[in-house]
Amino acid sequence: MDRKIQDNPELVSKLSAIRYRSYEHVLDTVTRRLTTEAPPPRQSPSPTLHRIAVSMELSRRIVTATGTQRLEGYAERYMDNFVPWIKSHGGWGKMLSIDWTEEWD
Repeated sequence: MDRKIQDNPELVSKLSAIRYRSYEHVLDTVTRRLTTEAPPPRQSPSPTLHRIAVSMELSRRIVTATGTQRLEGYAERYMDNFVPWIKSHGGWGKMLSIDWTEEWD
């Protein structure tokens, strides 16, 4: 995905100039599609937790491919959408075991 973005100068330009509402729409659309149409290879403990992980990965790839720091702020702002859910589940420490080192591809 990173390479596909970087190999398309028009896409890099559009992503670099994107406004937050459009960024939010892209992440909402992609995460909704990926978390409902293509379940993870291993069952996620929660659909919302899976959506958080997909959002983080997609944001990382967009920021890495474009090199635009403004998008880092967008990524952080977007993740704020999940704060109430995370808090209602006892925070990250309760949701994920500190000893849990398994990574998802």
